[in-house]
Amino acid sequence: MTIEKGDNVKKLNATMIDEQLEAKNCKQYYRDQTYPSIMCVKLELELAVQNSKIHTDFLLVLLDKIKEIVRDRGYVTTRLFEQKRRSLFYQLKLDPCEVSEMTSLFAQVKQVTSFSQGMITIHKINLSFAKNKALDYEKTHKRLLAFLLEQQAYFLHDIKSMDFVWQYRDYLNQQLNVQIETPLNYLKRTEIEIRHIIVDLTPAELEHLALGLLYELYYPTLSWSEKRRFRSFGHTKKSYRLLEQLDQLKESEQTKVLVYSFQRRSLVLLNLTEELKEQLQQELSKNLK
Repeated sequence: MTIEKGDNVKKLNATMIDEQLEAKNCKQYYRDQTYPSIMCVKLELELAVQNSKIHTDFLLVLLDKIKEIVRDRGYVTTRLFEQKRRSLFYQLKLDPCEVSEMTSLFAQVKQVTSFSQGMITIHKINLSFAKNKALDYEKTHKRLLAFLLEQQAYFLHDIKSMDFVWQYRDYLNQQLNVQIETPLNYLKRTEIEIRHIIVDLTPAELEHLALGLLYELYYPTLSWSEKRRFRSFGHTKKSYRLLEQLDQLKESEQTKVLVYSFQRRSLVLLNLTEELKEQLQQELSKNLK
């Protein structure tokens, strides 16, 4: 389908787009989104809608399709207009559901955005999971950090250079006292939120990521059959062990660093020599270009 041009096209403004999506005010609207079970996941997508001077019925059809996908499964909230990009931002807050259903909904949204010729794009992806009173947060936090290390391809570049705070309480204090958005968010009352996910994931990759996170979060509470179902996603033992070693070396005179070895295709703990410092600096310079 091509976008029409000419004097007969409709001109849309922010209010009309809000109405088409039935978008709620993010500061005034709240809907309780409960988790049917701890094996459910909540998906939040931030969409950017290009607010150019002229739009056609093509955009209206796409927005209506998104509204139909979200209807009865969540809601849409409005965000601020960003003048520099001439975009309107909306958050799709889907209700917690089984991973297979979440993946299906994500695939439907991806289909719309891919068809939109750049008029609608996915700007952010967040996954949330239910907090469970039975969780041992110290152990769970370490499992999650090890998982993030091993699944770096699914996350934004800045997660690779972040300071991994190994102790849960220290990490929580950092969240409370430092105004930075960390990939693991423990500050929500009833949820653990995972952020910094890359936006060009395929539905299959998002499903793999969600199942892996469920495995790491709730492993101690999983039944034998559930562990069999998720066992292909649990590969964090080596990273977990290396992170513990690195944490124990903090008081040591010997400085070490955790790096990913492409030759070994795994994480390794190495002495931070001058030669290694130079190599790491060169790699960092490449990534910043």
